[in-house]
Amino acid sequence: MITTSRTWRNSLLVLAACGLPIALAPTANAQIDSVEVKKTVDWENCGLVGAACEVIALTSGADKANPVTMTLNGVPFGERTPYTAGWDGAQYQARFWWVPSKAGTYTIVVNQGASSRTTTFSVCSESAVLSGSAAAVVCKLTGGSSSGSR
Repeated sequence: MITTSRTWRNSLLVLAACGLPIALAPTANAQIDSVEVKKTVDWENCGLVGAACEVIALTSGADKANPVTMTLNGVPFGERTPYTAGWDGAQYQARFWWVPSKAGTYTIVVNQGASSRTTTFSVCSESAVLSGSAAAVVCKLTGGSSSGSR
């Protein structure tokens, strides 16, 4: 007597041997379109230690509302559920608030399913910048590259 599970497994083997595609699980349709690091309030510059930053990930696709995770330098930072980013609902956004505690270059990775985006962001200490707002901008320009897969 052949069991049901053995019959099912044998059927899959026959289909695969014939070159027929087998769909065992639905594929996810979500993607991270972009990641941006910006200041949260006008009078602070998030390129400085102790100043608040906001990391914004824009998502799209059928599963754009699925949870988004973020890591900072390989350490899990958090998970957010995206919400609509515009009037038409084509993109959703996930927002993470972060206050850098040390100067240096941070690698920020944002994931949603199989989609991933990476950006680097440089943070300076107060003592490392010149007086005036231009110095903070120079510090920020040392980071900011972005890459990813959809």
